[in-house]
Amino acid sequence: MITKQHIEPILQSYVKDSILSYNLIDNSYEDEYRYIVIVQTAKHGPLVLKCYSDSYTNGDKIDGWARLAQAYRQGGIRTPRFYPADNGSYSVAISVEGLPFQVWAEEYMPYPTMDDRDLDMEDMSAGFLRQLGSCMGNMHTKALQERIEYDWNSPYVLLDPEEENYSDAKQWYETLKYSEADYALIEEIWDVYNRKRKELEAAFPGLPAGGVQGDLSLNNLLIDEDRKLAGIIDYNLAGQDKFVSYMMQEGIFLCFECYREEGLDRETCADMERRFKHFYEGYAQQYPLSQAERNVINVLYNIIRPFRWDKVNNTLEAAQAGAWQEVNERLRWMRRELTREDILDYLES
Repeated sequence: MITKQHIEPILQSYVKDSILSYNLIDNSYEDEYRYIVIVQTAKHGPLVLKCYSDSYTNGDKIDGWARLAQAYRQGGIRTPRFYPADNGSYSVAISVEGLPFQVWAEEYMPYPTMDDRDLDMEDMSAGFLRQLGSCMGNMHTKALQERIEYDWNSPYVLLDPEEENYSDAKQWYETLKYSEADYALIEEIWDVYNRKRKELEAAFPGLPAGGVQGDLSLNNLLIDEDRKLAGIIDYNLAGQDKFVSYMMQEGIFLCFECYREEGLDRETCADMERRFKHFYEGYAQQYPLSQAERNVINVLYNIIRPFRWDKVNNTLEAAQAGAWQEVNERLRWMRRELTREDILDYLES
């Protein structure tokens, strides 16, 4: 859909230059059209053009993302700068085959992502985890200092009605409650989970919030030859969130879920917890948590860790296969993680 005849005028909206070569990447999915173009220009070197037509992206958001990236750069975080367009904004609206597109331009970052290098978090050192946590803490400190706030949420705000944590937990409960799994244990877990959510709901409004990058997945983490963090890319999920909630969601994803194989045995979990401790230590050095934020660390862990989608999905797959002993073992693990009260003490020990 996007061709060179579209790329050339888009480029001129940002820099007056000619195209030497370009690489067009089509990341479109169903009714969402997303094109990324890496353009080699004659005078300005390489830069990245992004062309999106979806229900989420608009000019106000792109301007907000540009401001967040600028604040990060001022804080020493390596991340692309957004090029201003000749219309005074950071985005340009175009129409392609009758579809509206928002386009913008970013600095090209000359490093591969972790995905590019086929690396998982288990391949990375404790020092990398501290570095990554420190980077996120710096990001949140800069957003707070610069008072960057949005009137739209990041897609993964924990207590949003459409957020997947509750929908996954509800699917887990409704699928298992009439099964051959331990009924009393299922009801106990569901009751505790909902009580924990109510506890978090009471504290949530008072937690510091601001703009967050929204997606520290492995395809957005740039790595140098020494396997150190070389930068952060991609702001298309950036939005408003509670800093401590976002940190816990991303930290649990990165330190517990980005493994080639799932492990629920105590030895494997203890190793993952040590890795999370490294991440948390780096974060807290750059973003000193308030007492209100520290007070919700345990309950955030309780709600997030056992109800990540892969934990729910693997349990439901075991149930579908009739492996009820495995299902009940997984339920006992979920109850343990849901009721732990030692997480903050461990992270700060």
